[in-house]
Order: sequence, then C-alpha cells, then structure tokens
Amino acid sequence: MQNPVALDIETAPRGDFPQEYALQPWRYNEGAACITCISVARASGEALLIDNPNQFRALLKSLKGKTIVTWNGIFDVAWLIAYGFYNEVNDIKWVDGIVLWKWLDNSQKTDRFPKWSLGDGAKRFFPDAAWLEAFVEMKNKEVVAGENDAYWKDRAKLDSVVTAKICQVIWEQLSDRQRSSSMITMSGIVPVARSWWMGVPLDYSLVDELIPEVTREMEEIEFRLGVHNHQSIRTPPDWTPSKILRSTKQLGDLLFNRWKLTPKTFSEKTGAPSTDKASLTYLADDADQVTEILRWRMLNTQLTKYIQTPLKAREYLGSDTVHPAPKLFSTYTGRMTYTSKTSRKYATGVAMHQWPRNKAFRAFIVPLPGYKHVEYDASGQESRLMADASGDINMRNVFREGKDFHSVTGARIAGMNYEDFIKGKERGNITITGEHGFRYQGKFTGLSNNFRIGIKKLRIQARVQYGMDVDWTKAKSWQDAFFTSFPGIKTYWSDAIKKAKYIGYAETLAGRRFKLIYWDKANRWSTESSAIMTPIQGSGADMKDLAIQEMHKHFPNQIFWFDLHDGLHYQVPVDTPESEIFAARTMLNELDYKHWWGYDPSIPLTWDASEGKRWSELKEL
Repeated sequence: MQNPVALDIETAPRGDFPQEYALQPWRYNEGAACITCISVARASGEALLIDNPNQFRALLKSLKGKTIVTWNGIFDVAWLIAYGFYNEVNDIKWVDGIVLWKWLDNSQKTDRFPKWSLGDGAKRFFPDAAWLEAFVEMKNKEVVAGENDAYWKDRAKLDSVVTAKICQVIWEQLSDRQRSSSMITMSGIVPVARSWWMGVPLDYSLVDELIPEVTREMEEIEFRLGVHNHQSIRTPPDWTPSKILRSTKQLGDLLFNRWKLTPKTFSEKTGAPSTDKASLTYLADDADQVTEILRWRMLNTQLTKYIQTPLKAREYLGSDTVHPAPKLFSTYTGRMTYTSKTSRKYATGVAMHQWPRNKAFRAFIVPLPGYKHVEYDASGQESRLMADASGDINMRNVFREGKDFHSVTGARIAGMNYEDFIKGKERGNITITGEHGFRYQGKFTGLSNNFRIGIKKLRIQARVQYGMDVDWTKAKSWQDAFFTSFPGIKTYWSDAIKKAKYIGYAETLAGRRFKLIYWDKANRWSTESSAIMTPIQGSGADMKDLAIQEMHKHFPNQIFWFDLHDGLHYQVPVDTPESEIFAARTMLNELDYKHWWGYDPSIPLTWDASEGKRWSELKEL
C-alpha cells in the first residue's frame, strides 16, 4: 500500500435542524442534513476537495476498483449510500484505519490511546512529526458543523492526508497474513454501512405489550425481598423500580447491614463494600436472595435497554425504525457491537449485540415491507471451534458424525442414549424439548462450560441468564457430565494459557492477535481467561467476517441486517425461493478456510439457515 489514496467527508445539518444530525446519515433522506464536501488525498500530501454535490458521483466512479482508505469508514460509506451511490461505493475496495490499527495493536495495555481517534492515531504513529501539533490543535477546535466553511474544507483535506499516512505506516507493520485477514474484516464496510443507514424497524405494539410482563416479575421479586417502594401498602400506587435496588448506597445497606453479609470486594474510589455485578455474583454464594437481585437487575436491563430505549428512540427519531450504530472489530476478540457515544447521547438505536434470547423481545424486530427475515447461524460455533482447538476426540466425533451437540450433552444429563433422545426430540417430548427441557439444559451446560466456571457461578448463570433454578448438586452433575464426556477441554485451557504466556499473545485461526501483558497475581485470572477465549471467540469473529464477505459477493440481493452471537441476519425479498437460501447455506458450509486463513479445520464448520416473517417466527430450513 504505497502512497495510498484516502477519502474523508464532512457533513452538516441543513437550516435550523440540530447539530447532531450531521452524524446521522439517514437525515439526508429527510432533507435535514447533507455532505458539505469530500476530500481525497495521498499520503504524500496531494489533495483534491469537491464541494459540489453534482460531482460526487463522478468522483466515486473515478475510484472504481481502487483501494481507498478511510477513518471510521462505515460513517463515510453510509453517507454516500444515503445519497444513492450504493453501486459506486460497492465498486471500491475500502480500508478503515481504525480496523487496521486494531489488527496491529489489539492489546490488554491500558495506557494505549483508548478512543482510536484520528488525532490519537497521529500521536501514536507520528509522535515527532513537524505537522503534529498544528494538526491536533485543528482537531481540538470547537467549530460548529455547517459554519466556517474554510475550516471544514481544510480539515477534510488534512484528515484525508493524515489518514493516508497512518494507514501506510500500519500496513507496513502487518504480516501478509494479517493484511489478508484484515481485508476480509473490512470487506464488511459496505454491507454494514448500508445496514446502519437502513435501520431496524420495530413493532412498537409488542414493545408496549411486554412492559407489564417484565415489571410484574420485577415487582414480585421486590416483594419477596422486602424492598418494594410501597412494601406495606395493601393497594400500592403505580409501580416504579425499587429505590433500594437501584441505589448503590441503599443496596449496600441492605446487603451488609440488614442482611449481615460479608463484603467480597471493595470500591477502589470510596473503599465501601462493592455492589457491582461481579461482587453480587460472589455474594450469591452465601445468600440465595442475592441471586434474586441479579435476576431483578437483568430484568431491569431488559426494561431500560430493550423497552424504554426503543421508546425513547421512536420519540427522538420520529420513526418506528431505529439505527443501531455498528462497529467492526469492536471487542478484543473481534466481535461487532452496536453502540457508540453518539447513540448513547442521542436515542438513535439499541444494543443489537446484546439483544435478549427471549422470543417476546425478538418479536419486536421486523423486516421492511416486501422482505422476510433470514438468519444464517454458525451451528454450535463455539463448541465446534473448541473441538478443533482442544483436539478432544469425543467432541470432534460428535461433529464429524453430524450429531446435535446440545442433544449429546442433554442425553448425558437425562441418562439416555443419544438415539432415544433424538427420537423423543422429534416426537416433541416435552421433557426433552420444553422451555427448560433436557436439550435446553444441554445447551446451557455446553455453552457455559467451554470456558472456566465454578459450580456456584454456574448456578447463578442458570438463574439469571437462562431462567432456571438449579441447586448445587444438579449444577455439579451437569458439569461433571460435560467434562466426563469431553476431558480435552481442560487440557486445552492449560495449553492455551502456557502458549499465550510464552509468545505474549493469544491468536485466532485467521491470525487476529490479542497481546497479553498482565500476568501478575491481581490480573492473572482475567489474562488467563483471555488466553483461553480469544482463540475460540475470536475465530468465531473470523468466521463471521468471512461469511459477510462471501454473502455480499455471491448473494447481493440478500441485504445484511445485523449480527448477533453466532448468527448473521439478512433481509431477503419475500419472493426469494428457498433454493437460493439453501444455495447460500451450501456456500457457507463449503468455505475454503485453507485458502482464506491458511488453516484447514479438523471438523466441519457448518451453518444453519432459518426464515420467517419476523425474528420470533424463524423456522429452520
């Protein structure tokens, strides 16, 4: 990537519309915001600025087939798509400086530049440059978007030049393998940018209906714990969440003064006993009431994040369509997230990457008119990747023989042979297929025990995240059944920790690295956990990056919508035949990982496909 070409756009609200509209590409289609100029520049300093919208398309056409570098490319590309330039941007190979930087510097290090901003990038890669001080000073000026045109034009040109400089330097430091794999990640820029611009329609009639169900369980927990705001009133007024459970100070008083529990950790700032989630998890070992508090907190999160936040978004956006803000390579393992400072400040979206498993919540999400919802799910992704990484022969054979992994574990828990278990599943035996039936128990056990977890925490996870009340003996029997079946997992844990400590990083199948540097006693457990999880969860991110690339290339009429856990979600025209969805699934099942990653997995990494009118109605094909 010698003397690369960079592109940067500047945007502004129209007229008297709010300033933040300059950050929301769909506002162009409402006539409320616009692109004020586009700059393209080389690392050597040559720059071209265009501020005539009638010339934007011609500029993009001139870049067809070229590699263009950006900083936060999803933003720039989403705006260009909003202008109707989808075909033009789709003909360009986009590179994002932030993503490249993460491929280079993804690390535990806490004193790195935390924002991945262009200014921080300039400081990181050009600390002694003569132009650095003036550049940072310009970036720090508080100039309102749409005012002082000269400033914004100069800024666009400088931003594009500096972006090109940084990307060139980073590219030179990446290995060939990292370059290839990072380009796969960045192939998602166009489809993901389009999904942000298009947004996610919500069925608000169901949002309103779910409020009583969630608040009723929260209120019941409050009464059982004696912390209801109107505990002693026979007919209490309208419910509001417990002040005691919402207040850190009052919750601490409840736990440590009234209930006489022994604090497990203390706040670094105040020295007071801690009531954060981790501390409550440990306290739950001593008192089942604390498990109830954890359950209440999860319900409160559902209420605030997935009911109240969508309602606020509808009010702010004036629309039933929300716009979750996607970030490529957002977590240290490489997963995508849907949150940003802007979306937290202005109610534009929801945290899609944390959306609840509950079907009642998934029913909110509906495709655009004329489309159906299709999900491609990486079947048993973490378990398959664990089987490959651990070398556990029993685990590998489950997948080589095409068995259902969760049913294998569920059958072990139930004390049944696999064949009889599958027959019962096919007949709809409620003890097997029910909401908390043996297969669900097998799924929970498999997903929870791939990574290190104790019996007490396993119980809490069952109650809080999966809604199952499990006593210590049963939880232990589930875990024992799992590790008796697959003993190689614990060996993998030990080997992964030793390897990461020796080479200084954990690595995924595609070569994505997470540098591990804190091996002292205070941080050892966390560092070891990252050493174990990165090769598994990070390789899952690698799989999804490649799947997005190949789906976009070979099935362009299937529109990428959002990403969650092991699934990629698409909006597909309703008249699309099942044969095309089958063809897409076949393509995903036959991905040549040896070609793309230089690694041939020891077991099949397969995908399932489901379709339906909405998320809660998906049926596997």
